[in-house]
Amino acid sequence: PRVRRQRQMCIRDRIINAVALAVLYGVDDTTWNTVSKAACQYGQKDWLVGFLLSSRDGEPNYLTWKVRMKNPYQTLRNIIETSPQKAEDIKAYLEKQWYKGHCDVAWYDTHKSDQMTYYGYWSNETAAAVKILGIDDSCLKSQQYYPYDLAHFKRDFSHNI
Repeated sequence: PRVRRQRQMCIRDRIINAVALAVLYGVDDTTWNTVSKAACQYGQKDWLVGFLLSSRDGEPNYLTWKVRMKNPYQTLRNIIETSPQKAEDIKAYLEKQWYKGHCDVAWYDTHKSDQMTYYGYWSNETAAAVKILGIDDSCLKSQQYYPYDLAHFKRDFSHNI
């Protein structure tokens, strides 16, 4: 049961990350449709997946969906839905809950491994939510888990290569 739960959490974490990256990079429609289809197929009607997907085309109707990774994403949901000071609350969430809330996923503590599997810890889903909601994230610029530069990524197709 623990291995199965851990596997499900890893899959869910990867789906959330894939959709978040699609939002942050502003992918083209073909890529978005591929990501969206996979997320709907494997996302198990997760609230965070639905929130991120709805930013592009208003679908799916995710409001009644549950947060499947309650720790840490229920806190993020509460901030998104009810906080009057979202940036400050997101900063506290990232500092106190985000990393610890991922203790059951495969990448947790990889910075301690001698297998060279560590590539950084990034809360892409938080950056995507900030981008979707248009939150001033200047207070998050130096937060260690917040991908500030990626949150401000802009696609520029105006030049020819």
